[in-house]
Amino acid sequence: MKDVHLPKKHCKGCGRFFTPHCTQELYCSDACRTAYHHRKYQKRHGVTLWREKSEAERTRVCPQCGISFVAKNAMQLYCSLQCRLDANRKSARQRERQQTQNMREVREARKKRESLHVSHIDEAAAKAREMGMSYGKYKAIVRIEAMHADFRRD
Repeated sequence: MKDVHLPKKHCKGCGRFFTPHCTQELYCSDACRTAYHHRKYQKRHGVTLWREKSEAERTRVCPQCGISFVAKNAMQLYCSLQCRLDANRKSARQRERQQTQNMREVREARKKRESLHVSHIDEAAAKAREMGMSYGKYKAIVRIEAMHADFRRD
């Protein structure tokens, strides 16, 4: 292969001159290329980086203590570690109370269903007592009547 010396080019990203390795190269480095495309995307979509926002835009109110503070990044909600920990403890206690309440409601609903539910055995035993006979004798009579009904249908 022949060592070809290409003429220096202007970097599309930073504007400095560089020696390209091939004729299609437009940027002096991968970092420069990435930065250029990030800037292009931000301009096209109206995105402002957090660090480029004004202090007024980054100012927030801590939901835990109510103090106004300047957030260091877009994810920061609380003014300090202590406020964040206090809020997490508070929400954990609320979740625990809610779970306890839900379990209590489930138990009450289960008890209510169990008290409403009467099994077919209990119903049959009550009918047998009304007729003055045992459960077994009552079930035998019911089966015999069912068999006779089957014979009458045929």
